[in-house]
Amino acid sequence: MSTSKWTSVITNAGKNLLSYISEQHIVITKAQCGGTRTEGNLEELTDIQNPKDMVLYPPQSIENNLQFRITLSNQNISTGFSLYQIGIYAKLEKQEDDVLFMVIQATENQPDIIPSNQESPNYVNDYVVRLIVANTDQITVQVTADAYATTGFVLDLKTELKSNIQNLQNTKLDITKLNAPNGAAGLDASGKLQQMPTASDVGAVPTSRTVNSKPLSSDIVLNAADINAIDASLLGQANGVATLNSSNKLVQMPTSADVGAVPTDRTINGIELSSNITLSTKEIGEKNICLASYRIGDLMFTTIEGNPGNDIGGTWAAWGQGRTPVGVNTADTYFNTVEKTGGEKTHKLTVNELPSDIGNFNTMLWQDEPTTGAFKLERHNTNTSSNPGTDFGGATIRLEGGGQAHNNLQPYITCYIWKRTA
Repeated sequence: MSTSKWTSVITNAGKNLLSYISEQHIVITKAQCGGTRTEGNLEELTDIQNPKDMVLYPPQSIENNLQFRITLSNQNISTGFSLYQIGIYAKLEKQEDDVLFMVIQATENQPDIIPSNQESPNYVNDYVVRLIVANTDQITVQVTADAYATTGFVLDLKTELKSNIQNLQNTKLDITKLNAPNGAAGLDASGKLQQMPTASDVGAVPTSRTVNSKPLSSDIVLNAADINAIDASLLGQANGVATLNSSNKLVQMPTSADVGAVPTDRTINGIELSSNITLSTKEIGEKNICLASYRIGDLMFTTIEGNPGNDIGGTWAAWGQGRTPVGVNTADTYFNTVEKTGGEKTHKLTVNELPSDIGNFNTMLWQDEPTTGAFKLERHNTNTSSNPGTDFGGATIRLEGGGQAHNNLQPYITCYIWKRTA
């Protein structure tokens, strides 16, 4: 029997299990011991180091005290050791894995000395574990298969039985109280209550109760269709539903093209759209800004020689060489369409362009050179000739001139004119 001084704590994992005690059964699954002593916080332990298995025995419930025995046999211990820790493992009834529920540790320098099998054959150390918790009926002990009754266990059980028998002997049942208020419930020949409580009396639901129209008279299994839900197998599948990750975002994220958007790596003048951008003349380029001010078909007047496309881009053609621009006038047939040409640099007058009347005058025609037959016309105010020669009358008058075209230019100044074509 142990003579060590022990300290016991419920681990953090054990406290977590106890928080579910009103909802689920807690099952004590195993007990292990070890020779390592922990100096730190026992509540943070999750395992016993170099464990040796112990044997679990059936529990006893005494008010809020759950008591059960554990034993350690040295049958398989070839080397003796100092027992410092005992670990009790448990789990929720519906869980697969158990956790370290409780740690019992001996005071420093006061361990239980466990001899080897060679030193002390058939040595058994017997321990009693007491849990003081509410709802002890929600805790069960998974008894080890090779557990056997120790003398102490049998004596405790015998004492408990005697007490129960004495209590029964001291209790007298009045037959008139059977099935009566504040009395006792009678049993039928099958050992069942003659007056069976209702489901409500025992905090249960009747078998006629339904879940999604399925009665609870037997086990039921609900599927997605029963609750108007989509089957989990359709998650992330075609014609199914999209899957969300732990950040509540789509796992299969659509592309920018899918949502009719522009990707953030799209650039404007070499700058990505990953954030707001502000363009200046530096990014756009002075040439591009200048070119943008000219539409296709616009004219550029300049005194600088050379195609402007070499400087600001675009396609340009020389326009109106040697001609003066005139504004379009749709009411004048000479100027009613754009880029209509006309006019003359020089012009030779026609007969119809001469004045219709050049005035009345008297003439005298005489033969100046009789030998050559040349005549000379002079204008006089009278019909009397003042020059010698032979007078002739009634001759045709001929005016002298060069018959050349005259200059038709307006005052001008020249420049280069270009038309944007593309």
